[in-house]
Amino acid sequence: MANPVFKNDATAERAMSEIAKKVEDYCAERHELTVIAGITHGGTRHIRSFRSSDAKRASVAGEKTVYEIGSFSNVFTTALLAVMESKGMISLDDTTSTAGVDRIGRVLARMVDQDVRSCYLQYRREDLYEQRRVAELARPRRSGWAYSIIRMSVLGHVLDVAAGQSYERLLREFVCEPLGLHDTAYRLTEEQLARVVRGDDETGRPSPVWYWDVMVPQGGLRSTLDDMLAFAEANLRNDGSQLSTDLRRARETHFEWPEGDERPNPAGGTPPFRQALGWRRHEGPSGIISSHGGATRSSQSYLGVCEQTQTGLVAFMSSDTNLDDIHVFPAFADGLMHKAMEVVAA
Repeated sequence: MANPVFKNDATAERAMSEIAKKVEDYCAERHELTVIAGITHGGTRHIRSFRSSDAKRASVAGEKTVYEIGSFSNVFTTALLAVMESKGMISLDDTTSTAGVDRIGRVLARMVDQDVRSCYLQYRREDLYEQRRVAELARPRRSGWAYSIIRMSVLGHVLDVAAGQSYERLLREFVCEPLGLHDTAYRLTEEQLARVVRGDDETGRPSPVWYWDVMVPQGGLRSTLDDMLAFAEANLRNDGSQLSTDLRRARETHFEWPEGDERPNPAGGTPPFRQALGWRRHEGPSGIISSHGGATRSSQSYLGVCEQTQTGLVAFMSSDTNLDDIHVFPAFADGLMHKAMEVVAA
């Protein structure tokens, strides 16, 4: 079931019409699920909300609905890194002793077994330091690629140590406030908490919200479609400002997928992709796509941008069985981005 459309031009409307067919089919195969998707093209937005045809409890989402964005938090964290580098507060050439931390570790694994709702909250700074102390290189430097929630948490902690301010304050001051992202944060007001989406199980009980401590920079942020579209537009903009330059810097390729490495892409699909600061870059129908996704118990997020076509796409999904699609939704959302680019380029 799709909601009415607003803020559209002909190109964005055509792209959304094509995407809507795919999202409706996706929802039809699942229960108690909602999806909201937004396209921005040339500064014009087009948004639609969907939900499963048999949904009884899942409420239709809006552009101000607050979602847990999971690992898309990485992209905000690396945007902050790029801004702080341009201010001379830190350098990409600075080193730490964390290069070998490429798995979650026994401490966090034990916490997950105990209580998935608070496992990330229980993982504190002292656990991070202990993880660093025992870390070993999994492979020679620059010889391979591994996704690590620990290392991104280390980066966030390094940023607040370097600046002498909290990660959340730095993110708000250097990224969110300049871009007008008023609903992107970890700590929410009562009014924002009332807008948080949660999936419902078969008994109608809401799925748990995840709480975080030192690992907020990796996966703890919350945001809305409105804010994420604004962030996409900021990444498409090239207005000569320092912030625009910094965001562009964060999208530059820093690591190519090693030739002959056949490991599956953790975001779904297949390699190769190019690793930027947080963003993953790969060839689209008519240009390079920079994208990332994220998942928690209640929701999944995706944002992709293409400078060549001046197109961005944001998609959120929410259901109690959300994690069943943890590898399906990112590839599905990436397919929506490809379709949007095809329509725009036609």
